[in-house]
Amino acid sequence: MLRAFAALLQSMTRESVDTVVRYGGEEFLVILPETRLDGAALLAERVRAAFAVLRVDAGGTPLSTTASFGVTGIDFAGGQALAPHALIAVADELMYEAKRGGRDRVMARPFARQYAHDDTAPAA
Repeated sequence: MLRAFAALLQSMTRESVDTVVRYGGEEFLVILPETRLDGAALLAERVRAAFAVLRVDAGGTPLSTTASFGVTGIDFAGGQALAPHALIAVADELMYEAKRGGRDRVMARPFARQYAHDDTAPAA
């Protein structure tokens, strides 16, 4: 199932621009350097919908599952520094909000600029 999800992510992102990384057991990071937050949330919704209908053969038994997404972003045009783990922490918290809210959904929020220099991001 993880391989199928990774392949889906790769097929729906731009080669040589976007980056798909497995981050932990069942989590993935998708880095979209030339995409605004609204576009990233739209991509996450398209991936979510495509994954929801995907069936993976497991020894003759078709398996399916859902995915929850946390999406955040920041505009680097101002040249502000950012601790990458702070951005990841916000996306991770949004993903858990999506799971608590019923799973199989996308939660998106811009990264708060006041935390751009902190070592940690606040919980939502």
